[in-house]
Amino acid sequence: MTSGADGWDTFWRSSSTSEVLVTDTGARNPALDAFWASTMEGVTPQQSVVDIGCGAGSLSQGLVCAPALLVGVDISFAALTRSQSEASSMHVVQAMNEQLPFQPGSFDLVVSQFGVEYGGIAALAEACALVTPGGVLRCLVHCADSAIQQSAHRDLQHIEVLVTSAFFAAARSLTLALAAKDQQQLDAASGQFTESEQAVRAAVEIDASHFAGYSYLGFQSLLRRWARFEPDDILLWLTRMEQEADQGAARLRTMQSAAITDAKWRELTSLLVQRGLPSLDRQPVHSSETNHLIGWEVSRVPR
Repeated sequence: MTSGADGWDTFWRSSSTSEVLVTDTGARNPALDAFWASTMEGVTPQQSVVDIGCGAGSLSQGLVCAPALLVGVDISFAALTRSQSEASSMHVVQAMNEQLPFQPGSFDLVVSQFGVEYGGIAALAEACALVTPGGVLRCLVHCADSAIQQSAHRDLQHIEVLVTSAFFAAARSLTLALAAKDQQQLDAASGQFTESEQAVRAAVEIDASHFAGYSYLGFQSLLRRWARFEPDDILLWLTRMEQEADQGAARLRTMQSAAITDAKWRELTSLLVQRGLPSLDRQPVHSSETNHLIGWEVSRVPR
């Protein structure tokens, strides 16, 4: 099998048309820099800071000076490893957002960027309880009508088309038939793949900017270059793409379910009253580049 520009590396990836706001390496995006600049630049060496759902540590990269205590919380050990590599002074804690191992009033600044809401309203209440009486809470959370959620909905629909059309199974059968060089098997597999292919093309605009289109074009390219690949390599590629589709669908569904709705906000407000915690404010946040709605700013700022 070949590699390089025309080989495996050309196809073993996926892409998205949506504005990239957060990367898996924690790289900062201009659309979010403006949102966090005033908050993170205002941190002093005397303060304590916790980043809930810290991921790869993109928020800690915006700190001008190291606070007295910097804690990153995430359920993912891999994410915590990356975040600590970006900020060596960060103490990392592996925990669920709704079950944080800290005493109430432990932090002067509580922040989160698309993280705390994955623990539901219980996690937001936990975050509120962590703030010192004179401290600040500022979280950017997913909301149901944001551009991110709309993009996630489209991406999930595309993946579901691959699933309902049995695209990967049909592609796998066609690969096996081509390798076997059995005409009867090839005729049956070709018919199965054509049916699946037509279902995908009817439901999805075919281009490489989204996962379904990328999968379709990737397999077509592999077929055109059949002589350059071993059948087992193509089968492995299909297996990995199918796994990525399953994992991607799970992530997208989780993202959609985490979004803050008006109903969740009312439930959170009631929960804060029950626990005797201060109320939180929320306001929409838009991208400075596209003016798209990014999410809600959920905050508690001393007045």
